[in-house]
Amino acid sequence: MAPRIPFPPELNDMIIGYLHDDNASLLSCALVCKAWLPAARLHLYTQVQLIDPADKPWSAFIETLRASPATRLLCKGITFTLLRKTSPLKAAADILTLLPDLERLEWSYAVEDLSSAEGHVGIRFFAKALSSLNALHYLCSNGSNLGEQSSISDVPPTAPGLRSLVTLKLWNNNFEVRQPDRFNYWLCLAIAEAKKDTTHPQFKHLKELLFSIGHDDILDDLKHMGAVMSVVAPHLQTLTFFWEYIADFYLEQEHLVNSGLSLCTSLEKLNFSLIYPSVYAFRHSADYLALLPRSAPIRHLTLSIAYYLYDAVESPGSDEELRMDAANALHRDNYPEGIARLDAAICDLPHLQEVTIELAHSWMEGDESSEDGEADTCYAEFARWIRPRFPCVEAKANLKVRWECDS
Repeated sequence: MAPRIPFPPELNDMIIGYLHDDNASLLSCALVCKAWLPAARLHLYTQVQLIDPADKPWSAFIETLRASPATRLLCKGITFTLLRKTSPLKAAADILTLLPDLERLEWSYAVEDLSSAEGHVGIRFFAKALSSLNALHYLCSNGSNLGEQSSISDVPPTAPGLRSLVTLKLWNNNFEVRQPDRFNYWLCLAIAEAKKDTTHPQFKHLKELLFSIGHDDILDDLKHMGAVMSVVAPHLQTLTFFWEYIADFYLEQEHLVNSGLSLCTSLEKLNFSLIYPSVYAFRHSADYLALLPRSAPIRHLTLSIAYYLYDAVESPGSDEELRMDAANALHRDNYPEGIARLDAAICDLPHLQEVTIELAHSWMEGDESSEDGEADTCYAEFARWIRPRFPCVEAKANLKVRWECDS
């Protein structure tokens, strides 16, 4: 029998590299070829995705971690998609305690049964497990009301491992539950506390922050933002605001002042995403821009607008009638005033080199108007109407303006 000629290590790595996002093939490679086993495991565990503690992969992963300390070193990132029916937080906490050197953590759609004792216990275990992490540099919470005040108030906001965090993304998708996300607030307090110790060997400045602000809990969201911004703002390089359903007068001047924006002296890139905006969203975006220090080296600004014309879409009629209804709605809602303020505020940023204005379709989930073209007609009218509304931006010298529209 002819001797087997092994592939050189570089070729092994190249073969496995092609399969980086194909878990099934990676598993097959790990079983078929012993030489492929280390590289396959490395790719499999670089970013693990787990959905339901009741599923076999979840329990199998925990068994693997407990049996193989070497595998724990391979796992650098993990994504939890937590389902409300399974009370998964305790199970997620069990995994985190086995991965103290985790670098990337993300969870999505986390809704715990807050009315149950099990739900409260899960939240507390999850918070304490976060405190055990040593090297986390990326944290993304896509949560939907993960934690009410009573369930987490007894957990001290201390998580020393968060001192190495470089990127933080906090989404607040609590439209179903209609409650403030106290867990996000706990996170902000814990991060602010961890970032105070700048002499620690593992300390890193937070460079990127995304903050989502929803319509029902604007004041709570701003309170959360102020808690962390008061500490991390001076070294931020990228800041993203995701406004949704801002249609009221809650954003008073004191909340703007306490947002920490006046401390953003190192900011280079700023993103505003306005979803279903009203004139208030444009006004407050302008107010936020005015708070930024003129010395901040902001060179890139992205303004994303997704608009839904409720009245126009709900009224039947021809395309021409829809366009007229859309135009009337835009003027009736005082959009020109809000956009004029935003236009002037953008031009007042002295170091700005590029502005990207993104226009996107936006309609409510399950809206049948998106299927019969009514929403498309309204979107086209909105895109036509808004383009000439930024005369200062368009006329500013040495400023590149780019428009991106849905086709």
